Amino acid sequence: MINNILNNINEFIINKKVNNFNYIDCTLGLGNHFNNIYKTFNEYINKSILIDKDINSINLTINFLKQEKIINNNNFLLISLNKNELIENDYLNYKFYFINENFKNLINYKFLTNEEEILIIIVDLGISMYQIKNELGFSFNKDTLLDMRYDKSQEITAKYILNKYSQQDLLEVFNKILSYKDTKKIVNEIVKYREKKEIETTQELNKIITKIFSAKFLKDYLQKVYLSLRIETNNELNDLKEFLENIPKIKNKSLFFIISYHSLEGKIIKRFLKENNLKYKKEKPSKDEVKINKPSRSALLWIFSNF
Repeated sequence: MINNILNNINEFIINKKVNNFNYIDCTLGLGNHFNNIYKTFNEYINKSILIDKDINSINLTINFLKQEKIINNNNFLLISLNKNELIENDYLNYKFYFINENFKNLINYKFLTNEEEILIIIVDLGISMYQIKNELGFSFNKDTLLDMRYDKSQEITAKYILNKYSQQDLLEVFNKILSYKDTKKIVNEIVKYREKKEIETTQELNKIITKIFSAKFLKDYLQKVYLSLRIETNNELNDLKEFLENIPKIKNKSLFFIISYHSLEGKIIKRFLKENNLKYKKEKPSKDEVKINKPSRSALLWIFSNF
């Protein structure tokens, strides 16, 4: 979706006669959006506030941006979740801020910008390829422990959900994505399996799902089961709701980009926009982008501003 975003920022700068803005990336990942936007619009950007609750992603992005000579040891600050001693006046003289935090808490860092400054705010609700390839439990194609946490300091894991949730709670987890009929089959098999031993790895979970569905549809069901578990593990839908609820508290003139990937996210965003009488437009990725990046085929870009 990066070309859509770049085109819309350019249009915004021209139409609103914007001379400069602060860039806020609420879900930094490995910095793909930021890298493209900074290289295109760096002359307009006053400061960049880059947020992710996965500290591994932040550290990798910092190292990459140092190699690209975009940042150096004197112009950026890393604010960790573990640092509770924030003194606002001591944190205002940097060009780049990396914040190890949940995007829903963006409002807690409003002191980093003046209310007169224009903001461009991006939230990408998808999982990064780094997490799929390197972190535990996100991919059904690798045999790893069932973790699935973005924030490793939280206690709830996918393993905990599968082994400790009641049958009714599991029905609610999977029924958000799957039909009730399929959900019931899956939960019955999970409960039977865990009566004998804990479900600990992706391959154990795959084995359970493989027993229920034919090979023709297996991949689709595995994707939905893993998506359901990831959403629950990371409290994704409630985080999105909380982030949106805080938007009216942002007094800056702001342009928002939110990339959603499934209907549950889309419904929450659409409801918020309608309830707040915000005009918006939706864009899909181009065919060329989908060819290069197949997961983007389900992406939907929501664009709106508060002025």
